[in-house]
Amino acid sequence: MNKIGAFVRFQTQEHPVRFLLFTAAAIRLLAVLFAKGFMASDDYFVYLHIPWLWSHGYKAWFDMDHPSGFSIIYPGLNYLFILAMRAIGLDNPDGMMYVNRALHAAWSLVGIYYAYKLALLITNDKRTAFLAGLVGSLFSFLPYGSVRNLPEMVCLPFVMMTLYYGERAYRERQMKDALLAGLAIGASFLMRYQSLAFGIPIFFLFLFRKEWRLLAAFSAGAIAMALVQGFTDQIAYGKFFGAPLQYFFYNVGHSSEYVIGPWYRYLLLFVGIFIPPFSLYFLSGVGGTIKKAPVAFWATVFFFVLHSFLPAKQERFVIPAILPVIVLGCCGIYFLQGSKPFQWLQKFSRPLWIWFWIGNAILLILFTFHYGKRGQIEALNYLYRRGDAQYVLVDRSEFDTWLPCFYLDIPENHFWWVSNDNDWQSFYKHISEGGYRPAYELVTSPHNIQSNIEFLATHEVKATVLEHYGPGLLEWLLWKANPKYNAPNDVYVLKLEYTMK
Repeated sequence: MNKIGAFVRFQTQEHPVRFLLFTAAAIRLLAVLFAKGFMASDDYFVYLHIPWLWSHGYKAWFDMDHPSGFSIIYPGLNYLFILAMRAIGLDNPDGMMYVNRALHAAWSLVGIYYAYKLALLITNDKRTAFLAGLVGSLFSFLPYGSVRNLPEMVCLPFVMMTLYYGERAYRERQMKDALLAGLAIGASFLMRYQSLAFGIPIFFLFLFRKEWRLLAAFSAGAIAMALVQGFTDQIAYGKFFGAPLQYFFYNVGHSSEYVIGPWYRYLLLFVGIFIPPFSLYFLSGVGGTIKKAPVAFWATVFFFVLHSFLPAKQERFVIPAILPVIVLGCCGIYFLQGSKPFQWLQKFSRPLWIWFWIGNAILLILFTFHYGKRGQIEALNYLYRRGDAQYVLVDRSEFDTWLPCFYLDIPENHFWWVSNDNDWQSFYKHISEGGYRPAYELVTSPHNIQSNIEFLATHEVKATVLEHYGPGLLEWLLWKANPKYNAPNDVYVLKLEYTMK
């Protein structure tokens, strides 16, 4: 044990970046293996389902009379990924997703690297920089989030590059750094439009200091990358910047139709995810960087405040601010340690950090091993392995949801969805008139599967239960805690036999 401890101390002191990247990679590898499925609807239905449809020849998004509103650049990368996997013979969708998660995890390490570099730039203290990198590597949600198909996570390394090069340009007045910051914020915009908010304070900081060379270099980098979006939309839709403009005007008119909340919703979220009372101690440190790291501070605060006052609020919208807040919190505590207002808290510092690491470890385990939408995906994986599911009936009468069809990899129009009596009547008319007859049925979140079997029997369809797949642990806990707003997402797989002529 002494040798192991000495080895770890040597690595953290002599090779901190290497140690941090190894630690971050190790925990993310667990997420690659175990954090299967998806989290938010966009995680699958926008950024994976749409590319999958393209790979089967569907014209999703391109069959509308206006741009979709979503940038096609990130979905386009997933489309190329699917084609590449098929080209090398990896056709199994579940297998593809292991590679997909691994690529996303590897990309997230860039964010950890720049978190360390930014903290070191701000404080010139290796211990503080290492702490910021360690918290970023092991923060409860981030390893899980890093393997998701979420633009909020994919843009995060670009955001960290923006803050690092922007901060360095502000200090050292180098045009190269300003250009790199501009290119990074432009690339971030391509992944997630709202991340552009990090760049607005940087622009004005350069402007107020009359740093014309830096301002020009930063603007040139951002515009150059933004033009990629413009020309892509021109080619895809015939409208320059068609997707961002469609997204903006649509949300202006429909923002109140989505999840809304008070302005302090995200503030409460951050107080919660950083585990109170440690979160109060840690987040107070962010204010200590206002003079020491003006670029990183104002960019992060502006992004956070802007989202706090926008009507539509979902927790994932502020994911890009998590890693910057971690860096600013660690750096701020370092600067405030000697100040009188903060001095009385120092005796509580160690117990609070211990409390944070204990609570964070529990959440880290829950997230890292969480299989989102397990019941839905495992049911489709089961049918894929059987290899004979050409058509599938989906009964979502009790839980009105769409299944992630990618995992079965049959044409989307080979799923027959029923939600009400009219749907059932259409289905029975279809099969009685000689239409295709699905060999399998998937029933989502049924309270009584026997009633479903009996219902089918009255229409000369014999149903036999083959498998039942339930939710992952975290999903099950959320369902039990609040069944009114959370579903178990379990699915029954039934074999269908038709006794009618």
